[in-house]
Amino acid sequence: MGEKIIQINGKSYQVKVDRIAYLVEDNEKTPFAIVTFFDIDKSIRINEGLDHNQFTEYLDNSIPSDNFSI
Repeated sequence: MGEKIIQINGKSYQVKVDRIAYLVEDNEKTPFAIVTFFDIDKSIRINEGLDHNQFTEYLDNSIPSDNFSI
């Protein structure tokens, strides 16, 4: 797994190999980026704490198929 950049609400975060998201300062640069806009297809509420495996299973069961589309 390499490092990733994600942007949420106008702020950029670098997710490093330690799986921690670090705020990217405005003066930092990247050699290459592909950016896309995300539109919500479906909203799922989670009302309890889940570990990674439980969360993955919950998401898999919440999506009707691997070819999910609305």
